[in-house]
Amino acid sequence: MAASTRRAWPRLGLPAMAAGAWISWLAWLALMAAMLAAGPWHPHFLPATAVFGLFAAASLAVLVVGLGRLARGPGRLRAATWLLLGVAPALIVAGHVLYGLRINSSRLIVLDLPIKLLAPFGEAIMDLEARFRYPERTEGDAVVMIAAPSPIARG
Repeated sequence: MAASTRRAWPRLGLPAMAAGAWISWLAWLALMAAMLAAGPWHPHFLPATAVFGLFAAASLAVLVVGLGRLARGPGRLRAATWLLLGVAPALIVAGHVLYGLRINSSRLIVLDLPIKLLAPFGEAIMDLEARFRYPERTEGDAVVMIAAPSPIARG
Protein backbone atom coordinates (compact mmCIF):
# COMPACT_ATOMS: atom_id res chain seq x y z
CA MET A 1 0.00 0.00 0.00
CA ALA A 2 1.17 3.47 -0.68
CA ALA A 3 1.96 5.65 2.28
CA SER A 4 -0.62 8.23 1.20
CA THR A 5 -3.56 5.80 1.19
CA ARG A 6 -2.74 4.10 4.50
CA ARG A 7 -4.46 5.54 7.55
CA ALA A 8 -2.61 5.58 10.82
CA TRP A 9 -4.36 4.88 14.10
CA PRO A 10 -5.28 8.03 15.94
CA ARG A 11 -2.75 8.63 18.69
CA LEU A 12 -3.68 10.08 22.02
CA GLY A 13 -1.24 12.51 23.45
CA LEU A 14 -0.06 12.59 27.03
CA PRO A 15 -2.37 15.49 27.94
CA ALA A 16 -5.42 13.49 26.81
CA MET A 17 -4.21 10.42 28.69
CA ALA A 18 -3.62 12.44 31.86
CA ALA A 19 -7.10 13.93 31.54
CA GLY A 20 -8.49 10.42 31.10
CA ALA A 21 -6.77 9.29 34.30
CA TRP A 22 -8.20 12.24 36.24
CA ILE A 23 -11.70 11.85 34.80
CA SER A 24 -11.80 8.10 35.46
CA TRP A 25 -10.56 8.66 39.03
CA LEU A 26 -13.26 11.27 39.63
CA ALA A 27 -15.85 8.92 38.12
CA TRP A 28 -14.69 6.16 40.49
CA LEU A 29 -14.98 8.51 43.48
CA ALA A 30 -18.42 9.67 42.35
CA LEU A 31 -19.57 6.06 41.96
CA MET A 32 -18.30 5.18 45.45
CA ALA A 33 -20.09 8.23 46.88
CA ALA A 34 -23.30 7.28 45.07
CA MET A 35 -23.07 3.70 46.29
CA LEU A 36 -22.43 4.96 49.82
CA ALA A 37 -25.43 7.30 49.65
CA ALA A 38 -27.72 4.63 48.18
CA GLY A 39 -26.51 2.03 50.62
CA PRO A 40 -27.20 -1.21 48.74
CA TRP A 41 -26.91 -4.24 50.98
CA HIS A 42 -25.34 -6.39 48.33
CA PRO A 43 -23.72 -4.19 45.69
CA HIS A 44 -22.94 -5.85 42.41
CA PHE A 45 -19.24 -6.03 41.65
CA LEU A 46 -19.46 -4.91 38.02
CA PRO A 47 -19.88 -1.10 38.27
CA ALA A 48 -17.13 -0.59 40.82
CA THR A 49 -14.63 -2.93 39.23
CA ALA A 50 -15.34 -1.71 35.69
CA VAL A 51 -14.76 1.94 36.58
CA PHE A 52 -11.71 1.03 38.65
CA GLY A 53 -10.37 -1.07 35.76
CA LEU A 54 -10.81 1.90 33.43
CA PHE A 55 -8.93 4.07 35.92
CA ALA A 56 -6.13 1.51 36.25
CA ALA A 57 -5.81 1.19 32.46
CA ALA A 58 -5.70 4.98 32.02
CA SER A 59 -3.08 5.35 34.74
CA LEU A 60 -0.99 2.53 33.30
CA ALA A 61 -1.20 4.07 29.81
CA VAL A 62 -0.01 7.43 31.14
CA LEU A 63 2.85 5.73 32.96
CA VAL A 64 4.03 3.64 29.99
CA VAL A 65 3.70 6.35 27.35
CA GLY A 66 5.11 9.04 29.65
CA LEU A 67 8.16 6.96 30.57
CA GLY A 68 8.68 6.09 26.90
CA ARG A 69 8.63 9.72 25.87
CA LEU A 70 10.81 10.64 28.80
CA ALA A 71 13.38 8.05 27.74
CA ARG A 72 13.54 8.80 24.02
CA GLY A 73 12.48 12.46 23.77
CA PRO A 74 11.75 14.96 22.25
CA GLY A 75 10.08 17.32 24.69
CA ARG A 76 11.26 15.51 27.80
CA LEU A 77 10.34 18.33 30.17
CA ARG A 78 6.79 18.47 28.82
CA ALA A 79 6.58 14.66 29.01
CA ALA A 80 7.75 14.72 32.62
CA THR A 81 5.14 17.34 33.47
CA TRP A 82 2.27 15.38 31.95
CA LEU A 83 3.61 12.16 33.45
CA LEU A 84 3.56 13.65 36.95
CA LEU A 85 0.09 15.11 36.40
CA GLY A 86 -1.25 11.86 34.98
CA VAL A 87 0.18 9.60 37.69
CA ALA A 88 -1.07 11.80 40.55
CA PRO A 89 -4.54 10.15 40.76
CA ALA A 90 -2.92 6.71 41.03
CA LEU A 91 -0.73 7.97 43.87
CA ILE A 92 -3.78 9.46 45.58
CA VAL A 93 -5.62 6.14 45.30
CA ALA A 94 -2.58 4.29 46.66
CA GLY A 95 -2.53 6.62 49.66
CA HIS A 96 -6.28 6.23 50.08
CA VAL A 97 -6.02 2.42 50.12
CA LEU A 98 -3.08 2.51 52.54
CA TYR A 99 -5.10 4.82 54.77
CA GLY A 100 -7.92 2.27 54.67
CA LEU A 101 -5.56 -0.57 55.52
CA ARG A 102 -4.51 1.15 58.74
CA ILE A 103 -7.74 -0.09 60.30
CA ASN A 104 -6.15 -3.53 60.30
CA SER A 105 -3.59 -2.54 62.92
CA SER A 106 -5.44 0.05 64.99
CA ARG A 107 -7.36 -0.48 68.19
CA LEU A 108 -9.69 2.46 67.64
CA ILE A 109 -11.70 2.39 64.43
CA VAL A 110 -12.77 5.81 63.20
CA LEU A 111 -15.20 5.67 60.30
CA ASP A 112 -14.43 8.95 58.58
CA LEU A 113 -15.36 9.89 55.02
CA PRO A 114 -12.29 8.36 53.28
CA ILE A 115 -12.91 5.03 55.01
CA LYS A 116 -16.62 5.17 54.20
CA LEU A 117 -15.79 5.83 50.53
CA LEU A 118 -13.61 2.70 50.45
CA ALA A 119 -16.33 0.51 51.98
CA PRO A 120 -18.50 0.13 48.82
CA PHE A 121 -15.41 -0.78 46.79
CA GLY A 122 -14.39 -3.37 49.38
CA GLU A 123 -17.90 -4.81 49.36
CA ALA A 124 -17.85 -5.05 45.57
CA ILE A 125 -14.46 -6.78 45.60
CA MET A 126 -15.69 -9.22 48.27
CA ASP A 127 -18.79 -9.90 46.15
CA LEU A 128 -16.58 -10.70 43.16
CA GLU A 129 -14.42 -13.02 45.24
CA ALA A 130 -17.47 -14.73 46.76
CA ARG A 131 -18.90 -15.43 43.29
CA PHE A 132 -15.84 -17.55 42.51
CA ARG A 133 -15.42 -19.20 45.89
CA TYR A 134 -19.12 -19.79 46.62
CA PRO A 135 -20.99 -20.17 43.32
CA GLU A 136 -24.30 -21.30 44.84
CA ARG A 137 -26.58 -18.39 45.77
CA THR A 138 -30.07 -18.34 47.16
CA GLU A 139 -31.70 -14.91 47.17
CA GLY A 140 -34.52 -14.15 49.56
CA ASP A 141 -36.42 -10.98 50.38
CA ALA A 142 -33.95 -9.78 53.02
CA VAL A 143 -30.86 -11.94 52.62
CA VAL A 144 -28.64 -13.55 50.02
CA MET A 145 -27.27 -16.91 51.14
CA ILE A 146 -24.04 -18.07 49.53
CA ALA A 147 -22.52 -21.52 49.85
CA ALA A 148 -19.80 -23.70 48.45
CA PRO A 149 -20.92 -26.40 46.03
CA SER A 150 -22.14 -29.41 47.93
CA PRO A 151 -21.22 -32.94 46.82
CA ILE A 152 -24.66 -34.18 47.87
CA ALA A 153 -26.58 -31.35 46.26
CA ARG A 154 -29.63 -31.93 44.14
CA GLY A 155 -28.64 -32.46 40.60
